[in-house]
Amino acid sequence: MRVRVWVIFIAIISFLFANSPFYAVQTHFGQYRRADMDSLSMELQLDLVYEAGIEMIRDECLWSDVEIDSGIYVIPPEVDRYVSSALARGIDVYMILNYNNTLYATSNGSGVTIQANRDAYARYCQAIVGHFSPMGVKHYEIWNEPNHGVLFWIPQPDANDYTLLLQTAYDSIKAIDTTVTVIGCATSPAIGNPAPFIEGLDFIRDVFAAGGGDFMDAVSFHLYQVAYRPEYEFRSYANSVKSFVGDKPIYFSEFGYPTHTAWPNITLEKQARYVTRMYLACLMDPQVRSVVYYDLKNDGTVYAEPEHNFGLLEFNRSPKPAYTGLKTLISNSNASRPLSYSAENDIFTVRMSDSLNIAWAYSGTKSIKLAVDAQYVRIEGILGDTVAYHITANDTISLNINEDPVYSIVLDEKPLVDEFTFLHKDYLFYPGESIKCNYNASTANGISIVIDPSALNWIFIGQNGLLENNNFIANSPGEGIIVGEIQGKRDTIFINVLEDPGYYTAETFSDTDGFVLESSSLNMNVSGLIEQGGTNWDALALSYEYSGSSATAYLHKNILINHLADSIFLDFKTDDKEYEFRIYCRDGNGVSYTLGLRPRPTDWINSWGTLGGPMSIDGSAMTPVYIEKIYIKLKPGTTTQTTPYSGLIMFDNLRIKRGDAVGIKDENLIPGQIFLSQNYPNPFNGISRIYFHLPYDSQVRIDIFDLKGAVINTPVHSMFRSGEHYFDLDMQNIPSGVYIYRLSNNTEMISKKFVYMK
Repeated sequence: MRVRVWVIFIAIISFLFANSPFYAVQTHFGQYRRADMDSLSMELQLDLVYEAGIEMIRDECLWSDVEIDSGIYVIPPEVDRYVSSALARGIDVYMILNYNNTLYATSNGSGVTIQANRDAYARYCQAIVGHFSPMGVKHYEIWNEPNHGVLFWIPQPDANDYTLLLQTAYDSIKAIDTTVTVIGCATSPAIGNPAPFIEGLDFIRDVFAAGGGDFMDAVSFHLYQVAYRPEYEFRSYANSVKSFVGDKPIYFSEFGYPTHTAWPNITLEKQARYVTRMYLACLMDPQVRSVVYYDLKNDGTVYAEPEHNFGLLEFNRSPKPAYTGLKTLISNSNASRPLSYSAENDIFTVRMSDSLNIAWAYSGTKSIKLAVDAQYVRIEGILGDTVAYHITANDTISLNINEDPVYSIVLDEKPLVDEFTFLHKDYLFYPGESIKCNYNASTANGISIVIDPSALNWIFIGQNGLLENNNFIANSPGEGIIVGEIQGKRDTIFINVLEDPGYYTAETFSDTDGFVLESSSLNMNVSGLIEQGGTNWDALALSYEYSGSSATAYLHKNILINHLADSIFLDFKTDDKEYEFRIYCRDGNGVSYTLGLRPRPTDWINSWGTLGGPMSIDGSAMTPVYIEKIYIKLKPGTTTQTTPYSGLIMFDNLRIKRGDAVGIKDENLIPGQIFLSQNYPNPFNGISRIYFHLPYDSQVRIDIFDLKGAVINTPVHSMFRSGEHYFDLDMQNIPSGVYIYRLSNNTEMISKKFVYMK
């Protein structure tokens, strides 16, 4: 992992960047003979430069076009036109004084290696500066990529030759106008290129070693590390340049990312990301005065050709995302330098002003805390779209950032909440558990609003927990409601804190509501879910039919449970076929868990029984936890049957148990004696549930006594099958007090106390 910290507080001195427009782009208007550089196309392109807020264009006026006859200097009208049109829009011009002239050398790329030719070049420079400086052109570059030994300096680049050219041209230009900026080197990176190339850093080193730094007001270089993210590559290269040039102002006069179809596979989105980040990386270096993207418009339409695809615009002038990304950066930054910036653990933050911060990650996704010192903030994406709002605690906001820079912009007015909802509406707790009540909010057009919990109004209705902002701690059994509200929008969470120890019935299977049957092996024309019931019981039944050796089915429904329970139980009534059952759960973070139930004993035939198993869910699971489906595998008694298999499976009373709750004890989960559970909840107001377990079919009576021994109610008096059962105790017409309930059958009698409170 990279761990680098750069935190710089910059005092911006007014003259430091005077006459140095930072945002610049290469244009090709000097190549006016191209069909796509006619006067109309040029005007339309300059309109787009102006609309993006780009401050300067870099272009050329070729020596060979200006001096056609020796000593006679005529500025091509096409060049005059683009310069005048740019300046009329308030766009500065960075003029390249380019290349040789066949009047003085054998080819247009031949190096200026004798003094007579250098003097001729200097006279050309004087003609250009004398013509354009009064119009407002103040930046002039001496040659382009003089270290490039194939195209621009033939036969062999030479730092000493270039230094002599600099000296001759510099003195001649300053004789015309001392206020212009003369820029030297403009080197190609030429990293790893064989002779006659000279690597850019080596060339700059040699030029300054030869004294060339005395004959330039600023040094420039080009860098095309197209396969790399920009920040560290640029900083490393720029630091190497500084080691040779000292504090000489730097003009980063070419960089680019081609969106062609071959290596390094720069997509339109990646180009936008890298262009924006390169300008931001350069903003963080006060020695870098101007940055020029190469280039404004694609030079052709062949998508396999890199040189055709560097543009911020397509060949037909349609803006690419990179154009929009740069426009967004310029619009937000107002062409100013940052007040401060930092890069730590590959997280970059730039504080442009008290109302604007920019942040991004070198790679991947990161979580950060960003100081904003404001109550309302808008988060804008790389292309200028609003991605979120924040209502803060007036100090910091939490952001998940990625490789695309985002803008944090302070707002004077609060964003209007149109919808406010909790992520989860129901929780089952045991005493001592806690949660953070997570929520979502959005505007009327669906833009997310991130709200600090302290900005909400919080209410807890109940006596079974404590609520501080969005932090809830359960402390005693009972029910409660959490209410969150902002700007008149509110939502609720229902809290149920369970008895510990105790049983809790999570699903009664009393009807088919909410259940969905899924199967690829059942005959769904005749299979389905139906309600079944009898005296003192109701259940859900799966009526099935299938052919083949086996079948699987899923019973879908979200059933809220608590994963800290010790075990889970489910009542079944099946026939003589073989069955397997599993329960699939999902927690609040979407993590899945599978719970196994013990195999069904082979002697269960057409009778109720209970299957169970340990909860075995990771203790770090995020509440709430839901059962989302029950898996059933059906196996026939024989594989030779030719007619379809059919039958009925009944489900009842899905329960969770924690601690030493009264209940099923033996390995087969069929009790060997009568058990009677403590009612839950207790104390209670209204209705409380009581479980009892029978080892065999029997007549059961349950009586309610007051403390004087008088029977005040007999809620149960009926015949029951073996297995687990429950009933709901209704005391609403009875005074508050302490009472006793007693279960009896032909052989046993069990009693327990409870408290009823109105």
